[in-house]
Amino acid sequence: MAASRLLWSPAGFFHRDVHRVIPVDAVPVSAAVHARLLDGQARGKEIVAGPGGRPILADPGTRSPEERRQRARRQLRRETRRRILAIASLATQANDNSALALAAFAIASAGATTIDTAGAIARRTRIDAVRAAGAAIGALLERTTDADLASFDPTADHHWPDED
Repeated sequence: MAASRLLWSPAGFFHRDVHRVIPVDAVPVSAAVHARLLDGQARGKEIVAGPGGRPILADPGTRSPEERRQRARRQLRRETRRRILAIASLATQANDNSALALAAFAIASAGATTIDTAGAIARRTRIDAVRAAGAAIGALLERTTDADLASFDPTADHHWPDED
């Protein structure tokens, strides 16, 4: 049986095909376990190390307001990244950046370009909207009172631009 490509450690989830450095305490998890853990986390549970370092869901312990705020910041960073990658993979973003740079160079040097940048510009516009929303949610998070932090969900769709 092949080794699982997906792993978990207290630092987060890792994929052998994506991450060059994987923590030494990472343990393999199946796609089904990964989905169950993320679903539980979305419902307010925490993913913690259980017996043998295997990830389990646990009820959140008593946290200080700063710990709750830090957790919400991490959730926001993960959600921003997830939404950006849903628009374009890192490879597509790199290709878009290259096309835009080549087009800009062609325009600067020759006054015109034949490079089609419409798709790249459309994706960049959507990604910029997600980044702006992430910044606005971050500012809202910082203004959220300690009492309201427990119910603050930076992943809630109403905070984010519509995904077309």
